[in-house]
Parts: sequence; structure tokens; C-alpha cells
Amino acid sequence: MIDNSGSMNAHRNAIYEILVVLMESFRKLENKFAVARFGGRKNQKMLKNLHDIFSVQDGEYVLEALTFDEGTYPAAGLANVARTVFPVNETKSSDNADIHRFVLMITDGLTGEKSDASYKKTINTHKINLGFVFIETSQLNTSQVFLRGFKEALNCIVKADDINQLSNAVPKLIEKMVKHCLEQQPQSSTVIDWPTIKCKIPSSNETSAGHLSNDSKLKYDAENPSSYVISDPGSSIPQLSRVQLQLTNYLTRSNHDSHGVHEALDDLRKYYQNLKTNPIMQDLEKKWIAHEHELSTLIDDVSSVLGDVVFPYNKFTRRKGALRGSAIYLPGVIKAMTTEWSYKKIFSAKLAGGKRDHAICFVLDVSISMFGSLSIGLLKTIVVMMAALRKLDLNNVSIIVFGSEIRLIKANDYSWDMKSIYTLMQELRFDLDNDTKDADALEVAIDLLDQANTRGEKKIFIITDGYSNCGHRLALVQQRADDHGIDLVAMAIGIDQANLKQFYKRYLQCATVFGLPKALRSLFEHENQVTGTSWTPQKLYDEEAAKIENKEKLLQSIETEKAFAEMVEELATQRQTMISQNGSPLSSIAIDICFCLDCTGSMSRWLEAAKQQMSQIIKGISEGVKEKYPSIELKLSFAIVGYRDVNDGDRFNHLDFTDNKDKVIQFINQLKAHGGDPF
Repeated sequence: MIDNSGSMNAHRNAIYEILVVLMESFRKLENKFAVARFGGRKNQKMLKNLHDIFSVQDGEYVLEALTFDEGTYPAAGLANVARTVFPVNETKSSDNADIHRFVLMITDGLTGEKSDASYKKTINTHKINLGFVFIETSQLNTSQVFLRGFKEALNCIVKADDINQLSNAVPKLIEKMVKHCLEQQPQSSTVIDWPTIKCKIPSSNETSAGHLSNDSKLKYDAENPSSYVISDPGSSIPQLSRVQLQLTNYLTRSNHDSHGVHEALDDLRKYYQNLKTNPIMQDLEKKWIAHEHELSTLIDDVSSVLGDVVFPYNKFTRRKGALRGSAIYLPGVIKAMTTEWSYKKIFSAKLAGGKRDHAICFVLDVSISMFGSLSIGLLKTIVVMMAALRKLDLNNVSIIVFGSEIRLIKANDYSWDMKSIYTLMQELRFDLDNDTKDADALEVAIDLLDQANTRGEKKIFIITDGYSNCGHRLALVQQRADDHGIDLVAMAIGIDQANLKQFYKRYLQCATVFGLPKALRSLFEHENQVTGTSWTPQKLYDEEAAKIENKEKLLQSIETEKAFAEMVEELATQRQTMISQNGSPLSSIAIDICFCLDCTGSMSRWLEAAKQQMSQIIKGISEGVKEKYPSIELKLSFAIVGYRDVNDGDRFNHLDFTDNKDKVIQFINQLKAHGGDPF
């Protein structure tokens, strides 16, 4: 409730900032909230109803509706607004849970209605928890006038000329209000009771064409459509350390009973058997195909990335000559005999005819906090990802949507067809679910992938904004996924604020779906984290100019800066000293150089180029020195250290210092890229 009196006009900007922060915070928290202004005794006006979904346009309307030209009757305003927003008979929710009612009143405290008796009747009748946000200047403590009459009022004071304190003051006030509310409730047991998770199936609604039907709602502007953020490859599961005491109990508990997945799979099969084709279904399929055609170039790019670094070939169907095997490869034997056994591949092994055998589960957040660019990004992302996976012949895909409930849309063994598209589009509504049960949805996804028949990768892609309502349980679920060998990646596509970093170990966020190829490649090739500064939307020409400038500086540094500049300077100094002391320069020099080479799997694309460059350096140094300083006898010794992850069996491959260049180059050429992250 906002005080619309004339005395508040001086604090207009501060009020706007407070309202923006509060409304956006409650939207992300998925709390139902209403907004009203009050002034005269009967001039209260609802600016947003309690059950209406909140959009940017609603926020703009709220700010424009404040005129600051009325009187100040907060007690009368509270009574009238409470009758509209908080009916007396609605004290229980549909699931029989208690409803806690909070009212935040934003005012400067200048009013004649400042006695507690003016508010008590309304508070008791409608069971309201009332808090005041007082706005005042550093010179005028107007709140104290009000608090002398209403001493028990829970409140916080925000100075209009120091608005930065808002982020601390208002949350502390709400915390006090919640504590005061809970103190009046009977104490419950502190024993941890894991929630019962129930996976449901969708229900057909032939009257709705889904979110895909309105093309005008599927657009938003981004300054740099290709910008993205990824997680640090060395990061751990956030907040897991806080729940270590619960971790063992959680992982070993006996009620991992597939959370009703078996029943849901049976019900889903019956659902699709009974689902009849209708005109809306056919229209949605046409629109889906049209969107695939519109994004065809992007789909090709994403498909290429998925095939290269995310879902490589892992199943081979044709035999080929090999150095080892359990059977003889006849063409290899013939070739070996004709080459006097210089050809060695005489065994047969399945090395050709590569196929991909992987299992994927998409977990889609349809809660109301996703409303906006994130919901548009989710829809386009699922269109692109499903098409890209089909191009790779990866059909072992399941889909789950979640909000206040968990709903199974597609199982791994179901085909992706018109009925699946229709069912998914019916569920992609972002104005119904005012809860985010992401941990529950991930539990179901893990159960589905555990049942998947595959020898390859198992991955969960959860598309969400990261504003979870499951608390620390999300960290426990991620640990369970790790223990089951499932890679979990959180994704947010859109320019709205997301909170992935606070809850997920591996994540990416793109401004638009066109950032997906680079983001996926960077994440799965274990590049360093793209920091938040590069995510900040900037004008495209500014960003391109910065890129060009950086490239020019890099080229200049390659031309002018020497890799061993200090050593060259030291040798030159020694040479001058020898000339001045002995009358002649150095006649012989011995130099030892050690190369450390990353041989982890992420280097597979670049290892051959690195080998060639190292070979050129090893061969070229001696020749360059002889050409420039023919009188110096130079002895160069080289050592090589190839390193991998701490968990790999062959962590180090090393060659001690030697001046035999051919031996060094031969050792370099036999190094292979495999294993985990670099250390």
C-alpha cells in the first residue's frame, strides 16, 4: 500500500525505486501480491489484484498511477483494501495450509491516524501482519511522530537521500514480520521429513492453442543477442557444505521409490493412446515446423556443437583393422604380408560406423517467475534443441515440466510427434504455477535416466531462472545426480535476471537463443568462466570495436614482445661482461628448456597444432642462434611434461632433459589427449 498524499511527492524517486525492487522481488519469489494506493478516506484504488500475473506493463501502470495529490488516511485505507484483498473467510489454502497475510505500507508517517486503536480492529478481523516502510529525509524524522502513537508497529526507515540502505532495511523488516507471525503458531517437530514427490501426467485441453500460437509474444530485444555467461569449470555444488549432515541420510534413505515414475509412465501411455487428433493439434504442429524452419541455421550450429563436444560417437557398428583385438582382420593380414609386415593392423575391432547412444532429459520451469523474456527463450530453446538432437539421431529424450507440480510430457522411448508437441505446448503456460519445485523435478528426471537403457552419456538440461523454492535440497539432488553419473546443466535464455550461480554447479545463460552454440561449446570444452561484466548488455558497435582493439593489441604483442625477453637480456649482459673481462665473447652456452603440455580431453582439437609449433621451436632455435651468432657453440636440452587430471591413471607423461631433438619430437608426437579437466 502506497501513501498517495501530497507530502510524499518530495520522495517520488525513492518511492519508485522501492516499488520496483519490491515488486520484482516478490515476482521472483512467486509470492502472490497486490498493490494499492491510499489517500482520502474513500479514495483507495487497486493498482494490481492479488491473483493477477505481474508483467513489466503492470509495473509501469503502478508507477504512473501515483499522483501524490491526496490526503493521508492510512487506517481507513487499510480497512477498505483489506476487505477487497483479504476476505475474512479465506484463511486456508486449497491444500489446507495456513495462509499468512502481510501488508507493507509505504508512507512518511504524516497523518492524523497514528494510534494503534485505529488499526487493531482491521488487523484482528482480517488476520493481517502489518509493517511500515517509512520514507524520510536526514533532516526530518517524520516517522517518530507516527511511532509515538503506534509504538508496537513493526517498521523500517529508509532515507530518501540514501536509498542504498533499502536492500538491508526492507528484508530485515519482512524477516521481523515473519518471525512475529511464526511465534503465534504452534511449534512443529524439528525432525527432517523428506517431501513426498508425485509425478503426474498432463490433461488434454482442446480449447487452448498454447503459448506458441501468438507469434507477437515470442519476441524481445537484446543489445547483443550472442552474449552469454557460463559457470567456472572448477566450481563445486553451491551450498552443499551447509547440508553435509543431511547428505548421508538423504543419499541412503529408503524412500527413493522412483517417486511414482512407473505409474506416471503407465498413465502417460494411456493418455497418448486416448488422445485424438484435433485441428488445434495440427495447427500447433505447423507452427512448430515453421519455427524450426525459421531457426534452421541456428539448429545446424547447435547440432554441430552437440555432436562435437556434448554427445560424441560412442557406439561403432563396422569392423576395421586395429593393432589389438580378438579376431583376425583378413584385409589387414593381406596388406601386412604384401608390405613384409610393416603394416601392423591385422586384428579386427569395431572402430567404424559411429553412432550416438546417449540419454537426455529436459526439465522445464513453467512457474510465474519465468514470465517474460525467459519464457520466450525457453520455448525457442526447446524448439532448437529437439530439432538438433533429431539431426544427430538422438531420440532417447524425455521431457518434464514443473512449477507447483511435476508433470511428465514425454518418456525416453516415446516418439516426438504431433501429439507430443501438442501436449508440451499445452503445458508451457507461465501464469498458473506460483511455485518452483525444481528439486522435485530433478529427482524425477534422475529416476527416468536411471531407467534409460544406454551405455553413453546421461544429461539433464534444466531450463529455469534459478529462483528455487526448495532451499538446500537442490544441492542434495545435484550430489545425487553426480553419484548416478548424470551431468546436470542449468540454462536460462533471456535478458531477465536469473539466479543460476547461487544454486547450480554447471550453468549457462544467454541473452537470446542465438548465443547457445558458443555457450554450449565453451561450457563443455571447459573454458574459463565468462564473467558478469561481459554479460552486461552493451551497444553492438561498442562491443565489436572493443573486440577489434583487443585483436590488434594481441597481434602487436606477438610481434614486439618476446617470450624469453628477460633471458635474452641476461645473456646479452653476460656477453658484454665476458668481452670486457676477457676480451672475447662467450664461446659455449648450455640452455635447458622444459615444455609443459595440457593433454586432457578438451585439448583434442588443438593438440596437433601445439605439437607442430613445439617441433618448429625445437628445430628452429639452434638454427637461429647459429645464423646470428656463428662463433657460439650452443647446447640445447629439452624436457617434456604432459599432464592430465588428478583422477586420471596416467596423470603425467614426461621426458627428462636431453639434447637429442629427434627423440624429443618423437616423444611429443606420441602424446594423446584424453581424460578430465586440466589441473
